[in-house]
Amino acid sequence: MIGIVTVVFSSSVISTLLTLAGGYFIVNKKAADYTNELAKKKKIAEIYYEERAKVLQELYVLLVNRPSDIVNLLEFLKDSAMKGVHSNPQVYYDLYKDLIVNEDKFRKTLLKSSLYLKDEDYMTIKDSRTFWGPSVSLIVDLFSLYKKVPNVNTDTSFHTAEFQEFSSKALKVYEIDKVIEKYKKATVDIEEIADIIKKTIASNEIL
Repeated sequence: MIGIVTVVFSSSVISTLLTLAGGYFIVNKKAADYTNELAKKKKIAEIYYEERAKVLQELYVLLVNRPSDIVNLLEFLKDSAMKGVHSNPQVYYDLYKDLIVNEDKFRKTLLKSSLYLKDEDYMTIKDSRTFWGPSVSLIVDLFSLYKKVPNVNTDTSFHTAEFQEFSSKALKVYEIDKVIEKYKKATVDIEEIADIIKKTIASNEIL
């Protein structure tokens, strides 16, 4: 016959067991909370890195082509002002439209990038945009005159008053030759900015 053993714990033992059990659950809860918090921070970091990469990659694309586009358009306007006739001017018309659209994108994307760039890096890029800004304004002014020329991009347009105004402004007033030379030399600065963007995308740092 198997006897039944009854164990009677004192109130102090029971109290100790309950305290230990409570402590165990508290420790487990803290560990679970820590794990959850860690997972949340990891997710936030992933979202931050993804958004940073998206914004800075867009900024890079807008930046890297901008100088050559500007110089090409200035060269086109200079050549046109010197009575040049282009076989496919539509290429430059499209490039001009893209430049105007991209300037607005550039402004907005640069503003977003300030959330992910160090202050000095942001100012370097912003200063570059400021430096190139007058060239864009000049292109806009000259294109507005160019479009007013009757039968533009043909020999018959060269004798019109509208062409004379466009040509005079481009060659004499704005001295487009000097402008082109100035911005051709500045294209090398884009390499420094491209390097800033690449390093920031690769960084694990969160600002």
